[in-house]
Amino acid sequence: MCRRKQGIRTLAASHPGIIASLEVFAMSPPRKARMMPSDEASARAPGLPSFADAHVLRGILDAMPARVSYFDGGRNYCYNNKEFYDFMGLAPEQVLGRNVAEVLGQQASDETLPQVEAVRRGETARTEGWREYKGQGWRYVETIFMPLFEPSGEMDGYFTLVRDMTERQHQKEELQRRSLQLEGVMRGIDDAVVLFDANLRLVLCNQGYLDLMEFPPRLGMPGTTMESLIRDRLERGVFYGDEKPSRPIEDMIRARIAAHARIKRETQNINRIRGHWLNIRRRRLPDGSLLVTLTDITAKYEADRAKRVQREALQRVAQMETNATLLAGLGHEINNPLAAILAQASGLARKITDPSLAQQLEVICDAAERAGRIVHSLMRSARRRERRHEPMDIPATIRLALELAWTDGAPPWLDFHLKEKPDLPKLIGDSDQIAHVIANLVSNATQALEAANTQAPKRLTISVGMQGNHITICVADNGPGVPVAIRERIFEPFFTTKPP
Repeated sequence: MCRRKQGIRTLAASHPGIIASLEVFAMSPPRKARMMPSDEASARAPGLPSFADAHVLRGILDAMPARVSYFDGGRNYCYNNKEFYDFMGLAPEQVLGRNVAEVLGQQASDETLPQVEAVRRGETARTEGWREYKGQGWRYVETIFMPLFEPSGEMDGYFTLVRDMTERQHQKEELQRRSLQLEGVMRGIDDAVVLFDANLRLVLCNQGYLDLMEFPPRLGMPGTTMESLIRDRLERGVFYGDEKPSRPIEDMIRARIAAHARIKRETQNINRIRGHWLNIRRRRLPDGSLLVTLTDITAKYEADRAKRVQREALQRVAQMETNATLLAGLGHEINNPLAAILAQASGLARKITDPSLAQQLEVICDAAERAGRIVHSLMRSARRRERRHEPMDIPATIRLALELAWTDGAPPWLDFHLKEKPDLPKLIGDSDQIAHVIANLVSNATQALEAANTQAPKRLTISVGMQGNHITICVADNGPGVPVAIRERIFEPFFTTKPP
Protein backbone atom coordinates (compact mmCIF):
# COMPACT_ATOMS: atom_id res chain seq x y z
CA MET A 1 0.00 0.00 0.00
CA CYS A 2 2.85 2.39 0.80
CA ARG A 3 4.45 1.86 -2.62
CA ARG A 4 1.09 2.45 -4.27
CA LYS A 5 0.51 5.73 -2.46
CA GLN A 6 4.05 6.83 -3.13
CA GLY A 7 3.53 6.51 -6.89
CA ILE A 8 0.27 8.46 -6.70
CA ARG A 9 1.80 11.25 -4.67
CA THR A 10 4.62 11.61 -7.20
CA LEU A 11 2.19 12.09 -10.05
CA ALA A 12 -0.03 14.34 -7.99
CA ALA A 13 2.88 16.67 -7.30
CA SER A 14 3.19 17.30 -11.04
CA HIS A 15 -0.53 17.15 -11.86
CA PRO A 16 -2.59 17.92 -8.75
CA GLY A 17 -5.79 18.11 -10.85
CA ILE A 18 -5.91 14.32 -11.39
CA ILE A 19 -5.16 13.10 -7.86
CA ALA A 20 -8.81 12.43 -7.08
CA SER A 21 -9.23 10.36 -10.22
CA LEU A 22 -6.12 8.24 -9.78
CA GLU A 23 -6.74 7.55 -6.12
CA VAL A 24 -9.88 5.69 -7.17
CA PHE A 25 -7.66 3.23 -9.02
CA ALA A 26 -5.17 3.09 -6.17
CA MET A 27 -7.84 2.27 -3.59
CA SER A 28 -9.64 -0.29 -5.78
CA PRO A 29 -9.27 -4.05 -5.17
CA PRO A 30 -6.79 -5.93 -7.37
CA ARG A 31 -7.78 -5.98 -11.03
CA LYS A 32 -6.80 -8.73 -13.41
CA ALA A 33 -9.41 -8.12 -16.10
CA ARG A 34 -9.47 -5.23 -18.50
CA MET A 35 -10.97 -1.95 -17.33
CA MET A 36 -13.69 -1.32 -19.89
CA PRO A 37 -15.12 2.16 -20.47
CA SER A 38 -18.61 0.96 -19.60
CA ASP A 39 -20.95 0.64 -16.67
CA GLU A 40 -19.57 -2.84 -16.04
CA ALA A 41 -16.66 -1.23 -14.26
CA SER A 42 -18.88 -0.19 -11.41
CA ALA A 43 -19.43 -3.84 -10.52
CA ARG A 44 -15.68 -4.32 -10.15
CA ALA A 45 -15.17 -1.70 -7.49
CA PRO A 46 -17.30 -2.67 -4.48
CA GLY A 47 -16.95 -0.48 -1.43
CA LEU A 48 -15.92 2.63 -3.36
CA PRO A 49 -17.37 5.98 -2.17
CA SER A 50 -20.45 7.02 -4.09
CA PHE A 51 -18.66 9.96 -5.76
CA ALA A 52 -16.07 7.64 -7.28
CA ASP A 53 -18.18 5.07 -9.05
CA ALA A 54 -17.33 4.11 -12.61
CA HIS A 55 -19.63 6.68 -14.16
CA VAL A 56 -18.19 9.58 -12.16
CA LEU A 57 -14.65 8.32 -12.62
CA ARG A 58 -15.11 8.03 -16.38
CA GLY A 59 -16.50 11.56 -16.50
CA ILE A 60 -13.52 12.93 -14.57
CA LEU A 61 -10.94 11.19 -16.73
CA ASP A 62 -12.75 12.06 -19.98
CA ALA A 63 -12.75 15.73 -19.01
CA MET A 64 -8.97 15.81 -18.52
CA PRO A 65 -6.95 17.67 -21.20
CA ALA A 66 -4.44 14.81 -21.25
CA ARG A 67 -4.36 11.27 -22.58
CA VAL A 68 -4.72 8.76 -19.73
CA SER A 69 -4.19 5.02 -20.27
CA TYR A 70 -3.90 2.02 -18.00
CA PHE A 71 -1.80 -1.02 -18.93
CA ASP A 72 -1.51 -4.45 -17.37
CA GLY A 73 1.84 -6.02 -16.63
CA GLY A 74 2.12 -7.25 -20.20
CA ARG A 75 1.80 -3.71 -21.56
CA ASN A 76 -1.67 -4.37 -22.93
CA TYR A 77 -4.17 -1.51 -23.00
CA CYS A 78 -6.83 -1.91 -20.28
CA TYR A 79 -8.32 1.59 -20.28
CA ASN A 80 -8.10 4.88 -22.20
CA ASN A 81 -9.95 8.12 -21.64
CA LYS A 82 -11.87 10.09 -24.25
CA GLU A 83 -8.92 12.41 -25.04
CA PHE A 84 -6.87 9.36 -26.07
CA TYR A 85 -9.47 8.08 -28.51
CA ASP A 86 -10.13 11.52 -29.95
CA PHE A 87 -6.46 12.13 -30.54
CA MET A 88 -5.71 8.69 -32.00
CA GLY A 89 -8.91 8.55 -34.04
CA LEU A 90 -9.53 5.01 -32.85
CA ALA A 91 -12.42 3.15 -31.23
CA PRO A 92 -12.05 1.23 -27.94
CA GLU A 93 -12.33 -2.14 -29.69
CA GLN A 94 -9.32 -1.18 -31.82
CA VAL A 95 -7.15 -0.55 -28.75
CA LEU A 96 -8.24 -2.46 -25.66
CA GLY A 97 -6.45 -5.75 -25.20
CA ARG A 98 -3.75 -4.81 -27.67
CA ASN A 99 -0.18 -4.01 -26.73
CA VAL A 100 1.80 -0.82 -27.32
CA ALA A 101 3.57 -2.13 -30.42
CA GLU A 102 0.27 -3.01 -32.06
CA VAL A 103 -1.29 0.41 -31.39
CA LEU A 104 1.63 2.88 -31.51
CA GLY A 105 4.22 0.89 -33.42
CA GLN A 106 7.32 -1.07 -32.55
CA GLN A 107 9.52 2.03 -32.36
CA ALA A 108 7.30 3.64 -29.73
CA SER A 109 7.24 0.36 -27.82
CA ASP A 110 11.03 0.16 -27.84
CA GLU A 111 11.47 3.82 -26.87
CA THR A 112 9.24 3.48 -23.79
CA LEU A 113 10.68 0.16 -22.60
CA PRO A 114 13.16 1.82 -20.15
CA GLN A 115 10.28 3.65 -18.46
CA VAL A 116 8.25 0.44 -18.19
CA GLU A 117 11.23 -1.25 -16.56
CA ALA A 118 11.37 1.63 -14.09
CA VAL A 119 7.71 1.31 -13.08
CA ARG A 120 8.20 -2.42 -12.62
CA ARG A 121 10.77 -1.51 -10.00
CA GLY A 122 8.19 0.69 -8.31
CA GLU A 123 9.50 3.98 -9.68
CA THR A 124 7.65 6.81 -11.37
CA ALA A 125 9.26 7.72 -14.70
CA ARG A 126 8.93 10.77 -16.90
CA THR A 127 9.89 11.52 -20.49
CA GLU A 128 9.59 14.63 -22.61
CA GLY A 129 10.34 15.14 -26.27
CA TRP A 130 9.21 14.86 -29.85
CA ARG A 131 7.33 11.68 -30.85
CA GLU A 132 5.78 10.68 -34.15
CA TYR A 133 2.17 9.44 -34.13
CA LYS A 134 0.33 7.70 -36.92
CA GLY A 135 -1.84 10.24 -38.70
CA GLN A 136 -0.78 13.06 -36.36
CA GLY A 137 2.82 13.60 -37.31
CA TRP A 138 5.38 14.78 -34.78
CA ARG A 139 4.10 15.98 -31.43
CA TYR A 140 5.99 17.23 -28.42
CA VAL A 141 4.67 15.32 -25.39
CA GLU A 142 5.34 14.82 -21.71
CA THR A 143 4.64 11.27 -20.55
CA ILE A 144 4.45 10.13 -16.94
CA PHE A 145 4.56 6.43 -16.08
CA MET A 146 3.18 5.56 -12.63
CA PRO A 147 2.98 2.01 -11.25
CA LEU A 148 -0.03 0.55 -9.44
CA PHE A 149 0.59 -2.33 -7.04
CA GLU A 150 -1.65 -4.90 -5.37
CA PRO A 151 -1.66 -5.14 -1.56
CA SER A 152 0.57 -8.16 -1.89
CA GLY A 153 3.22 -5.98 -3.48
CA GLU A 154 2.89 -7.35 -6.98
CA MET A 155 2.44 -4.83 -9.76
CA ASP A 156 -1.13 -4.80 -11.04
CA GLY A 157 -0.27 -2.48 -13.94
CA TYR A 158 0.69 1.09 -14.61
CA PHE A 159 -0.82 4.39 -15.69
CA THR A 160 0.48 6.68 -18.39
CA LEU A 161 -0.50 10.32 -18.56
CA VAL A 162 0.43 12.05 -21.80
CA ARG A 163 0.27 15.81 -22.09
CA ASP A 164 0.57 17.32 -25.54
CA MET A 165 2.84 20.39 -25.28
CA THR A 166 3.48 20.84 -28.99
CA GLU A 167 2.08 24.36 -29.11
CA ARG A 168 4.00 25.42 -26.03
CA GLN A 169 7.19 23.86 -27.39
CA HIS A 170 6.74 25.68 -30.69
CA GLN A 171 6.38 28.93 -28.76
CA LYS A 172 9.42 28.08 -26.67
CA GLU A 173 11.51 27.27 -29.74
CA GLU A 174 10.29 30.42 -31.45
CA LEU A 175 11.26 32.42 -28.38
CA GLN A 176 14.68 30.79 -28.37
CA ARG A 177 15.07 31.53 -32.07
CA ARG A 178 14.10 35.14 -31.57
CA SER A 179 16.42 35.36 -28.57
CA LEU A 180 19.30 34.09 -30.69
CA GLN A 181 18.39 36.61 -33.38
CA LEU A 182 18.28 39.37 -30.79
CA GLU A 183 21.62 38.32 -29.36
CA GLY A 184 23.07 38.32 -32.88
CA VAL A 185 21.69 41.78 -33.54
CA MET A 186 23.00 43.08 -30.21
CA ARG A 187 26.45 41.66 -30.90
CA GLY A 188 26.49 43.64 -34.14
CA ILE A 189 25.47 46.90 -32.47
CA ASP A 190 28.34 49.27 -31.74
CA ASP A 191 26.43 50.82 -28.85
CA ALA A 192 26.48 49.25 -25.40
CA VAL A 193 23.04 47.75 -24.69
CA VAL A 194 21.75 46.21 -21.45
CA LEU A 195 18.25 45.12 -20.39
CA PHE A 196 17.12 44.77 -16.78
CA ASP A 197 13.86 43.26 -15.56
CA ALA A 198 11.41 45.06 -13.27
CA ASN A 199 13.48 43.96 -10.26
CA LEU A 200 16.66 45.43 -11.81
CA ARG A 201 18.18 42.04 -12.57
CA LEU A 202 20.10 41.56 -15.80
CA VAL A 203 18.11 39.97 -18.62
CA LEU A 204 20.71 40.34 -21.35
CA CYS A 205 23.51 42.61 -22.51
CA ASN A 206 25.82 42.72 -25.50
CA GLN A 207 29.57 42.38 -25.54
CA GLY A 208 29.90 46.10 -26.22
CA TYR A 209 28.48 46.82 -22.76
CA LEU A 210 30.92 44.46 -21.03
CA ASP A 211 33.86 45.86 -23.02
CA LEU A 212 32.95 49.50 -22.44
CA MET A 213 32.58 49.09 -18.68
CA GLU A 214 35.32 46.40 -18.48
CA PHE A 215 32.99 44.02 -16.65
CA PRO A 216 34.11 40.39 -16.28
CA PRO A 217 32.06 37.81 -18.26
CA ARG A 218 30.44 36.45 -15.08
CA LEU A 219 28.62 39.78 -14.58
CA GLY A 220 27.08 39.45 -18.03
CA MET A 221 25.05 36.39 -17.01
CA PRO A 222 21.24 36.72 -16.72
CA GLY A 223 20.10 37.31 -13.17
CA THR A 224 23.04 39.51 -12.19
CA THR A 225 21.78 42.33 -9.99
CA MET A 226 22.28 45.96 -10.90
CA GLU A 227 23.83 46.39 -7.46
CA SER A 228 26.60 43.93 -8.40
CA LEU A 229 27.36 45.83 -11.61
CA ILE A 230 27.45 49.22 -9.88
CA ARG A 231 29.59 47.89 -7.03
CA ASP A 232 32.14 46.35 -9.41
CA ARG A 233 32.38 49.60 -11.37
CA LEU A 234 32.82 51.82 -8.32
CA GLU A 235 35.35 49.52 -6.66
CA ARG A 236 37.46 49.80 -9.83
CA GLY A 237 37.30 53.58 -9.63
CA VAL A 238 35.02 54.11 -12.65
CA PHE A 239 32.73 57.01 -11.78
CA TYR A 240 30.01 58.88 -13.63
CA GLY A 241 30.26 62.67 -13.77
CA ASP A 242 27.76 63.13 -10.93
CA GLU A 243 29.47 60.61 -8.62
CA LYS A 244 32.04 61.85 -6.10
CA PRO A 245 34.90 59.45 -5.33
CA SER A 246 35.00 60.74 -1.75
CA ARG A 247 31.44 59.58 -1.10
CA PRO A 248 30.92 56.12 0.50
CA ILE A 249 30.36 53.41 -2.12
CA GLU A 250 27.25 52.05 -0.37
CA ASP A 251 25.63 55.47 -0.49
CA MET A 252 26.38 55.82 -4.21
CA ILE A 253 24.99 52.33 -4.92
CA ARG A 254 21.74 53.08 -3.09
CA ALA A 255 21.40 56.45 -4.83
CA ARG A 256 22.03 54.97 -8.29
CA ILE A 257 19.54 52.10 -7.80
CA ALA A 258 16.92 54.49 -6.44
CA ALA A 259 17.40 56.75 -9.48
CA HIS A 260 16.80 53.81 -11.83
CA ALA A 261 13.75 52.69 -9.87
CA ARG A 262 12.20 56.17 -10.21
CA ILE A 263 12.33 56.12 -14.03
CA LYS A 264 8.77 56.10 -15.37
CA ARG A 265 9.34 56.68 -19.08
CA GLU A 266 12.74 57.78 -20.39
CA THR A 267 15.78 59.73 -19.26
CA GLN A 268 18.83 60.89 -21.17
CA ASN A 269 22.11 62.42 -20.07
CA ILE A 270 25.73 62.74 -21.20
CA ASN A 271 28.56 61.46 -19.03
CA ARG A 272 32.31 61.11 -19.42
CA ILE A 273 33.44 57.59 -18.49
CA ARG A 274 36.93 56.18 -18.95
CA GLY A 275 37.83 58.88 -21.45
CA HIS A 276 34.66 58.44 -23.50
CA TRP A 277 31.75 60.84 -23.83
CA LEU A 278 28.60 58.70 -23.62
CA ASN A 279 24.98 59.50 -24.38
CA ILE A 280 23.11 57.34 -21.85
CA ARG A 281 19.42 56.65 -22.47
CA ARG A 282 17.27 54.73 -20.02
CA ARG A 283 13.79 53.67 -21.16
CA ARG A 284 11.06 51.95 -19.15
CA LEU A 285 9.33 49.28 -21.27
CA PRO A 286 5.62 48.34 -20.95
CA ASP A 287 6.40 45.15 -18.98
CA GLY A 288 8.36 47.15 -16.38
CA SER A 289 11.80 46.19 -17.66
CA LEU A 290 14.47 48.85 -18.16
CA LEU A 291 16.44 49.23 -21.39
CA VAL A 292 19.73 51.13 -21.14
CA THR A 293 21.81 52.15 -24.16
CA LEU A 294 25.20 53.83 -23.97
CA THR A 295 26.26 55.51 -27.23
CA ASP A 296 29.85 56.65 -27.63
CA ILE A 297 29.61 60.22 -28.92
CA THR A 298 33.24 61.15 -28.25
CA ALA A 299 34.01 61.93 -31.91
CA LYS A 300 30.85 63.98 -32.35
CA TYR A 301 31.34 65.72 -29.01
CA GLU A 302 34.93 66.66 -29.84
CA ALA A 303 33.88 67.82 -33.32
CA ASP A 304 31.15 69.99 -31.83
CA ARG A 305 33.62 71.32 -29.31
CA ALA A 306 36.09 72.17 -32.10
CA LYS A 307 33.33 73.98 -34.00
CA ARG A 308 32.43 75.87 -30.84
CA VAL A 309 36.06 76.91 -30.34
CA GLN A 310 36.24 77.97 -33.97
CA ARG A 311 33.12 80.09 -33.64
CA GLU A 312 34.53 81.72 -30.52
CA ALA A 313 37.79 82.38 -32.36
CA LEU A 314 35.91 84.05 -35.19
CA GLN A 315 34.01 86.14 -32.67
CA ARG A 316 37.30 87.17 -31.08
CA VAL A 317 38.71 88.10 -34.49
CA ALA A 318 35.63 90.22 -35.15
CA GLN A 319 36.04 91.82 -31.73
CA MET A 320 39.68 92.53 -32.43
CA GLU A 321 38.80 94.12 -35.77
CA THR A 322 36.33 96.37 -34.00
CA ASN A 323 38.85 97.25 -31.29
CA ALA A 324 41.53 97.87 -33.89
CA THR A 325 39.30 100.32 -35.71
CA LEU A 326 38.47 102.05 -32.45
CA LEU A 327 42.09 102.18 -31.31
CA ALA A 328 43.21 103.47 -34.69
CA GLY A 329 40.76 106.36 -34.43
CA LEU A 330 41.72 107.09 -30.83
CA GLY A 331 45.42 106.82 -31.61
CA HIS A 332 45.06 109.30 -34.44
CA GLU A 333 43.19 111.74 -32.21
CA ILE A 334 45.74 111.36 -29.41
CA ASN A 335 48.81 111.53 -31.62
CA ASN A 336 47.80 114.89 -33.08
CA PRO A 337 47.84 116.76 -29.72
CA LEU A 338 50.93 114.80 -28.63
CA ALA A 339 52.75 115.87 -31.79
CA ALA A 340 51.72 119.49 -31.16
CA ILE A 341 52.90 119.29 -27.52
CA LEU A 342 56.23 117.75 -28.57
CA ALA A 343 56.76 120.31 -31.36
CA GLN A 344 55.98 123.30 -29.14
CA ALA A 345 58.13 121.97 -26.30
CA SER A 346 61.06 121.33 -28.64
CA GLY A 347 60.71 124.83 -30.12
CA LEU A 348 60.66 126.48 -26.69
CA ALA A 349 63.67 124.41 -25.60
CA ARG A 350 65.73 125.95 -28.40
CA LYS A 351 64.75 129.51 -27.41
CA ILE A 352 65.01 129.35 -23.62
CA THR A 353 68.39 129.86 -22.00
CA ASP A 354 67.23 129.35 -18.38
CA PRO A 355 68.62 125.94 -17.32
CA SER A 356 65.71 125.18 -14.94
CA LEU A 357 63.08 125.92 -17.61
CA ALA A 358 65.06 123.94 -20.18
CA GLN A 359 65.07 120.93 -17.82
CA GLN A 360 61.27 121.12 -17.35
CA LEU A 361 60.75 121.30 -21.13
CA GLU A 362 62.95 118.22 -21.52
CA VAL A 363 60.73 116.32 -19.09
CA ILE A 364 57.67 117.38 -21.13
CA CYS A 365 59.31 116.19 -24.35
CA ASP A 366 60.28 112.81 -22.78
CA ALA A 367 56.75 112.28 -21.47
CA ALA A 368 55.21 113.16 -24.84
CA GLU A 369 57.59 110.80 -26.64
CA ARG A 370 56.81 107.98 -24.18
CA ALA A 371 53.07 108.58 -24.59
CA GLY A 372 53.52 108.46 -28.34
CA ARG A 373 55.38 105.14 -28.10
CA ILE A 374 52.62 103.65 -25.92
CA VAL A 375 49.89 104.76 -28.33
CA HIS A 376 51.91 103.48 -31.26
CA SER A 377 52.43 100.11 -29.52
CA LEU A 378 48.75 99.77 -28.71
CA MET A 379 47.81 100.53 -32.29
CA ARG A 380 50.27 97.95 -33.56
CA SER A 381 48.96 95.28 -31.19
CA ALA A 382 45.36 95.90 -32.24
CA ARG A 383 46.14 96.04 -35.96
CA ARG A 384 46.21 92.70 -37.76
CA ARG A 385 49.55 92.22 -39.45
CA GLU A 386 51.97 89.51 -40.33
CA ARG A 387 54.31 88.41 -37.58
CA ARG A 388 57.72 89.96 -37.76
CA HIS A 389 60.87 87.89 -37.36
CA GLU A 390 63.74 90.22 -36.52
CA PRO A 391 66.49 90.43 -33.91
CA MET A 392 65.09 91.12 -30.41
CA ASP A 393 66.69 92.86 -27.46
CA ILE A 394 65.16 91.04 -24.50
CA PRO A 395 66.02 93.67 -21.82
CA ALA A 396 64.62 96.44 -24.05
CA THR A 397 61.47 94.38 -24.69
CA ILE A 398 60.95 93.93 -20.95
CA ARG A 399 61.41 97.66 -20.31
CA LEU A 400 58.78 98.37 -22.99
CA ALA A 401 56.45 95.89 -21.29
CA LEU A 402 56.91 97.62 -17.92
CA GLU A 403 56.15 100.99 -19.50
CA LEU A 404 52.93 99.54 -20.92
CA ALA A 405 51.97 98.04 -17.57
CA TRP A 406 53.06 100.89 -15.29
CA THR A 407 52.83 104.47 -16.54
CA ASP A 408 54.77 105.86 -13.57
CA GLY A 409 56.87 102.83 -12.66
CA ALA A 410 56.23 100.12 -10.07
CA PRO A 411 53.69 101.01 -7.31
CA PRO A 412 55.37 102.02 -4.03
CA TRP A 413 53.65 99.18 -2.10
CA LEU A 414 54.99 96.51 -4.48
CA ASP A 415 58.26 94.67 -3.83
CA PHE A 416 59.40 94.38 -7.44
CA HIS A 417 62.54 92.69 -8.67
CA LEU A 418 63.95 92.32 -12.18
CA LYS A 419 66.56 89.58 -12.50
CA GLU A 420 68.34 89.57 -15.84
CA LYS A 421 71.21 87.36 -16.85
CA PRO A 422 73.90 89.44 -18.53
CA ASP A 423 75.07 88.84 -22.08
CA LEU A 424 71.86 87.27 -23.29
CA PRO A 425 71.97 86.30 -26.96
CA LYS A 426 69.79 88.06 -29.51
CA LEU A 427 66.57 86.31 -30.48
CA ILE A 428 64.62 86.33 -33.71
CA GLY A 429 60.98 87.21 -33.04
CA ASP A 430 58.33 89.90 -32.68
CA SER A 431 59.30 92.18 -29.81
CA ASP A 432 55.96 94.00 -29.77
CA GLN A 433 53.97 90.82 -29.20
CA ILE A 434 56.34 89.57 -26.50
CA ALA A 435 56.18 92.96 -24.79
CA HIS A 436 52.39 92.90 -24.72
CA VAL A 437 52.31 89.37 -23.27
CA ILE A 438 54.66 90.42 -20.47
CA ALA A 439 52.77 93.67 -19.94
CA ASN A 440 49.47 91.81 -19.55
CA LEU A 441 51.01 89.42 -17.03
CA VAL A 442 52.55 92.26 -15.03
CA SER A 443 49.36 94.34 -15.12
CA ASN A 444 47.16 91.41 -14.04
CA ALA A 445 49.59 90.43 -11.28
CA THR A 446 49.75 94.01 -9.99
CA GLN A 447 45.97 94.36 -9.85
CA ALA A 448 45.54 90.94 -8.19
CA LEU A 449 48.17 91.74 -5.56
CA GLU A 450 46.59 95.13 -4.88
CA ALA A 451 43.20 93.50 -4.28
CA ALA A 452 44.62 90.66 -2.15
CA ASN A 453 43.68 90.90 1.51
CA THR A 454 46.97 89.94 3.10
CA GLN A 455 49.45 91.45 5.53
CA ALA A 456 52.43 89.75 3.94
CA PRO A 457 54.69 91.74 1.58
CA LYS A 458 53.40 91.72 -1.97
CA ARG A 459 56.12 90.61 -4.33
CA LEU A 460 56.46 90.52 -8.10
CA THR A 461 59.58 89.19 -9.82
CA ILE A 462 60.57 89.00 -13.48
CA SER A 463 63.43 86.58 -14.10
CA VAL A 464 65.27 86.24 -17.40
CA GLY A 465 67.70 83.36 -17.84
CA MET A 466 68.92 80.49 -20.00
CA GLN A 467 67.76 76.88 -20.01
CA GLY A 468 69.91 75.02 -22.46
CA ASN A 469 69.48 76.75 -25.81
CA HIS A 470 66.32 78.56 -24.73
CA ILE A 471 65.76 81.93 -23.07
CA THR A 472 63.12 81.84 -20.33
CA ILE A 473 61.12 84.82 -19.05
CA CYS A 474 59.33 84.07 -15.78
CA VAL A 475 56.75 86.44 -14.24
CA ALA A 476 55.98 85.31 -10.66
CA ASP A 477 54.01 86.83 -7.79
CA ASN A 478 52.72 85.73 -4.39
CA GLY A 479 49.09 86.63 -5.10
CA PRO A 480 45.96 84.38 -4.96
CA GLY A 481 46.58 82.74 -8.36
CA VAL A 482 44.28 82.04 -11.30
CA PRO A 483 41.07 80.07 -10.57
CA VAL A 484 41.05 76.61 -12.15
CA ALA A 485 37.79 77.29 -13.98
CA ILE A 486 39.29 80.05 -16.15
CA ARG A 487 42.90 78.91 -16.60
CA GLU A 488 42.23 77.70 -20.13
CA ARG A 489 41.02 81.16 -21.16
CA ILE A 490 43.68 83.45 -19.69
CA PHE A 491 45.49 83.82 -23.01
CA GLU A 492 42.38 84.73 -24.99
CA PRO A 493 42.58 88.29 -26.33
CA PHE A 494 40.54 90.75 -24.27
CA PHE A 495 39.39 88.05 -21.83
CA THR A 496 38.97 89.47 -18.34
CA THR A 497 37.26 88.69 -15.04
CA LYS A 498 37.07 92.39 -14.14
CA PRO A 499 33.65 93.99 -14.02
CA PRO A 500 32.77 96.23 -17.00
